[in-house]
Amino acid sequence: MIKGPKGAPDILPDKSKSIRVVIDKIIKIVENFGYKEIILPIFEHSEVFERTVGEDTDIVEKEMYTFFDKSGMKLSLRPEGTAQTVRAYLENNLKTLTHPVKFFYFGPMFRYERPQKGRFRQFFHFGIEALGDEKPELDVEVISISLQILESLGLKDLSVSLNSIGDIEERNVYKEKLKSFLRKRYSELCDDCKKRLEKNPLRILDCKKESCINVTKDAPKIIDYLSNESKNHFEKILSMLDDLKIKYEINNRLVRGLDYYNRTVFEVFSSDLGAQNAVLGGGRYDYLSEYLGGDRVPGVGFAMGVERLIMLLENKNLLPKDEKNIIFISPLSKEYFEEAFKFYINLGKSNFSLYFPYNFKNIKTSISNALKMNIDYMIIYGGDELKNGFIIFKDLIKEEQQLIKIDNLLNFLNNYGGF
Repeated sequence: MIKGPKGAPDILPDKSKSIRVVIDKIIKIVENFGYKEIILPIFEHSEVFERTVGEDTDIVEKEMYTFFDKSGMKLSLRPEGTAQTVRAYLENNLKTLTHPVKFFYFGPMFRYERPQKGRFRQFFHFGIEALGDEKPELDVEVISISLQILESLGLKDLSVSLNSIGDIEERNVYKEKLKSFLRKRYSELCDDCKKRLEKNPLRILDCKKESCINVTKDAPKIIDYLSNESKNHFEKILSMLDDLKIKYEINNRLVRGLDYYNRTVFEVFSSDLGAQNAVLGGGRYDYLSEYLGGDRVPGVGFAMGVERLIMLLENKNLLPKDEKNIIFISPLSKEYFEEAFKFYINLGKSNFSLYFPYNFKNIKTSISNALKMNIDYMIIYGGDELKNGFIIFKDLIKEEQQLIKIDNLLNFLNNYGGF
């Protein structure tokens, strides 16, 4: 038997339905703030990610699924959505729209890494991106929306960690100071961070290995090397978060793992996810568009791993259920099977969720199967009731049933509740 690829699990109906219910809730919130859906291709020219995410990042060096198509074009399955969104903005000349231009996206991403709890090689991201404005109010909006989403799902033990990593010039100055500090303790770094030291020293601050955490405890802080403009931008964000009573902590080690970030970077944490407890993360990327060959288009956004979010909601017994109930349509006996099937098809045109027993045996078995499937309602079709223009509506929770005139069925269901 051929099995599916490692790290790309099948998402069966019970789980996929939960994901859809959660995503629908999230979409309602972001649409309230003017974000509109963008559907992006699953593969891109590899340079979209190489130029923006960073050639020296783990994603580009180790994790991207890259291939050459029949024309010899180098393509990659998308590992994240921000660079793609900016590429789409530039290519489709969206600078003519009123700014900021706000997008949200949802779909599969791909990274070749060791599968572990809540982390897969094919995984789903939900993200928002706001392009065309560098005001700190937009950073606060994005942080606030991220918390509203998580709180709307019932999560309460949340904390915001944020930092400013400055603009390019001030970050370059800081990198040299950091490299000078780290060279003195080179032997204590892990093998990966030894490779990062000269090309991408900021990533060492993000390393989760204890040896590197100890080395960088006393490292210079990037916030001490910010320009007045960057400091003012960050201080304005903190002031607005205070005004909104949003709790946060400044984390001088937080740099995020992608090269395109500048100024604000943030993560939202939950204590229920253990050591790898970031639920979502994001930040500002005012120069990403220039890496792609376009004019400067400031932007800010966040992305969240949907599987990790679902896992967290499951752990806290907060996973929302589909509010739409299913009606089990059953013939009374085999002689009514074909007629009941036609009734089922026609009722399905009225936007109700239905189930029909194709392997019908008898009404007793239908009731038993409905209970096993956690279906609360039944319509029984047939018998003398049908001859008189009625069907039997059965509430399996209340253990009650009533006769409903077929001509009045839609009105009855629409007013019964739960459909």
